[in-house]
Amino acid sequence: MIPYIVVYLVSFVLVWLAIRKKEIKWLYRLLVSVSLLLPSLLAGFRNYGVGTDTMVYGQRYFEYAHRMSIPRFFEITDCEWGYGLLVFGVSHFTNNIFWMYFLIQLIIMVFVWLSIEEYLDDYYKPYALMVYYLLFYSFSLNLMRQTIAMAIMLFSFRYIRRNKLIPFLICLAAAILFHKTSVISFVLFPIYQLSYTKDKNEIKQRSIVGKYIHEIITKIRKPLLFLGVVAVFLIVLNGARIITFLHFYLDDFYAQYNNLKAGGGNTWRYNLFMIPLLLFTGFSIKKNNPDYIFYIVISVIQLIMFRLKLISTESYRMCLYFAFFMVICLPKNIEIMNNPNNRRISRWISMAIMWLYWYVFFVVIGYNQTHPYVSSILHIGR
Repeated sequence: MIPYIVVYLVSFVLVWLAIRKKEIKWLYRLLVSVSLLLPSLLAGFRNYGVGTDTMVYGQRYFEYAHRMSIPRFFEITDCEWGYGLLVFGVSHFTNNIFWMYFLIQLIIMVFVWLSIEEYLDDYYKPYALMVYYLLFYSFSLNLMRQTIAMAIMLFSFRYIRRNKLIPFLICLAAAILFHKTSVISFVLFPIYQLSYTKDKNEIKQRSIVGKYIHEIITKIRKPLLFLGVVAVFLIVLNGARIITFLHFYLDDFYAQYNNLKAGGGNTWRYNLFMIPLLLFTGFSIKKNNPDYIFYIVISVIQLIMFRLKLISTESYRMCLYFAFFMVICLPKNIEIMNNPNNRRISRWISMAIMWLYWYVFFVVIGYNQTHPYVSSILHIGR
């Protein structure tokens, strides 16, 4: 637990210092670079077994790639081309798996930071980085392929907001090369269009594609949302069975705890953290803010998709793409609050709950099998 806490806090402080010294460009870049390298090094130094998928495909694929040709490697592994080529390239550069784990995390960190830097005010950048560490860093040590895809789609948000469809589709194609489930992220583009207000000046500034999508969605918004809610409701009740569905919401603390141990721990995050914070945020922001509306919509989608994991495990995988936007959307929604006191309260409460969530979910329960941290190189752990 201690190595994670040290890296999280040092990285947070380095970014905070970098923001304060932003006018000195070389120092700013140095501090940010070191802050991104620290979690990447921590990922690289870890032993086999720190992260479930290191035992599933991490080391196995690396060993295959080191001794096989490309056609044979893809025939044996059947993994996505992006991840396969990354592993194949690293394995032919070195036989030390440290470099593969290091590079995977560095790629994720770069995409996450570029997204944070593009979207948020300086004051909220260290906070956003901590959101990533507490909620998703553990996932990146386990779901390595998918977290790269999730980070790429987070990066693509800059193109969604500017209504640039082609660059967004390029990002989507790149994400699919690392994990096929990222195809669900295509819906992010029209969802953000749905989040726009009807301000005429705002519409005039958008691209032709953006105007066209906005016009279509404006006409079918209400019936589309109604039919969507009804359809999902029927699917859940019919496919997951009413009793199971109700139990998932009404179970007592011990049943909830057992569900966490079985791998269904996102119930705590979604039900006890995200929804109350979203509602609290909504009372204090400007009306018709597209960023808040977008966050509300993707939050509802991820909740629904998480429940649908009772029908399909792939649904849970797909809901993570929407959840990952919490890295920038949660700080943004606090940033756009009108009341400074509410902003302050939201920052402290959300940070406290995220630390508690991280401790219970990843340390006590051991989800993703990333705790305890073990490193033979650093002489940490057994």
